[in-house]
Formats: sequence, C-alpha cells, structure tokens
Amino acid sequence: GNNGLGAMDLVSIGSMIGSVIGYQIGFGPICWLLLSELFASHLRARVVALGIQLNFATNLLVSLAFPSLLHFAGAALTFVLFGIICVYSYHFIVRFVPETKGLT
Repeated sequence: GNNGLGAMDLVSIGSMIGSVIGYQIGFGPICWLLLSELFASHLRARVVALGIQLNFATNLLVSLAFPSLLHFAGAALTFVLFGIICVYSYHFIVRFVPETKGLT
C-alpha cells in the first residue's frame, strides 16, 4: 500500500500547525503577560504559579470535554460555541485589560 501522506493528511497537519501559530501570536501569551505586568514583584511568583495551574487545568477541561461535546452537539454547534467563547474573550480583553505600556 501507499505509506505516504495523502492530501487530507497534509491539510490536517497544516491546520494543526496553523492553529498553534495563531494561538501563540494571539491569545496564547496574554495570560503570561498579564500575570507578569499586573502584580507587584513580591506577589508575582505566587500569582504566576497559580495562573499556570489554572491555565493547564482549564486546558485539560477543554480537552476532556471536547470529544463529548462533539458527539452530543455535533461539529457545527461545538465550533460555534468555541467561536462565541473566543469572541467574548476578545471583547473582555479589549474592555477590561489595562494597557501597561510605559508603566513598568
């Protein structure tokens, strides 16, 4: 048989790489930047440790919930839900996250 990668395999791999790149230049660094910029230096280590734990815990919850949500709600509704969460996150950041440029 053919052991090479097919067109859909390459699309899947390219999509995964594109998603990781998009996340890393978009929402990915926001939590790390916020934690390091918003808290005083004497609190920073504890806050960053708590933030890392919370970040990984919520990533785990999303990873565990995704297959069930996909099965019960279907692909379209699942991705619409995650899209709504992304749009909400963007508006939350724009509205409530303070600008720290030049303040530290």
